[in-house]
Amino acid sequence: MCQTFILKLEFLFEKAVAAFTLAVLVVFIFMCVQPFHCIFLKGRVALAQTIWNILISPFGMVRFRHFFFADIITSFIIPLKDLGYMGCFFTQGGWLDSIQPKLDQCPQLENYLLSIAFLPYWFRLAQCFRRYHDTKMKIQLLNAGKYFSMILIQFANIFRHKLKGETTLNLYFIACVVSTAYAYGWDLYMDWGLLRSKDSGSFLLRPKFLLPRWFYYYAALSNLALRLAWLIPLVSTGLPQWVHNTQLIIGVMCMLEAFRRAQWAILRLENEQVNNFEKYRTFMEIPAVRDEDEEEAAPNS
Repeated sequence: MCQTFILKLEFLFEKAVAAFTLAVLVVFIFMCVQPFHCIFLKGRVALAQTIWNILISPFGMVRFRHFFFADIITSFIIPLKDLGYMGCFFTQGGWLDSIQPKLDQCPQLENYLLSIAFLPYWFRLAQCFRRYHDTKMKIQLLNAGKYFSMILIQFANIFRHKLKGETTLNLYFIACVVSTAYAYGWDLYMDWGLLRSKDSGSFLLRPKFLLPRWFYYYAALSNLALRLAWLIPLVSTGLPQWVHNTQLIIGVMCMLEAFRRAQWAILRLENEQVNNFEKYRTFMEIPAVRDEDEEEAAPNS
């Protein structure tokens, strides 16, 4: 909505004015950090605490919300990289005229892009080790292996771009295949709790489920297809140059990953509610959420 508003404003001027984009960003940041008791203050404080515990992994606590949000962050690598490009854009002198800066004008941008590709997976890897330290559940070490395989993909991707050749491309392809198979199997068996029932009415599902049966089969198939989205850049080399110049491929991949993550989140929450496989709760029943206004009014009643 904000971007549409910006485009409408820019249409009124002879050339695009990046000040509109900067203004929207400043307003958004202010809404997130403003200390007044409005716009879900308690929720924003809880979110900030969650992010802090993620950033200091493995020293921060790991509860369901910490790992859940950290998992979501792993789907935001491309937007996080865009923050680096945005910072480069607004720290150079030509941003008022919407002049794209050259990458050599931001010497630290490459280091940022390399590190930000690793950090989300490192956070989850460290959380798995912390979770193993707290619970002694060996399954957490297997979970750590999944994120380690994703870190290997980032290393392989760096070598693929730095040392262009068939060998590095093959290594990258192998790393992606292994990691995709690892993550897909974990999605089905651990995160969603599937592949645990042999009954005819819930074949390859689980004894307890809340959603329609067809949705689980659909999610299993679509999740595999969406996890293979990394193939798109590899097979799109023959497309017209304008496709690459407009970053259409990156945009499509972002939308596919957002859809996959949203689908994953629904089934992960549903599985946690009915099964509690990873023992994030000490009791099965989840208490009802109290309304914030009712909670504040309770002492006065």
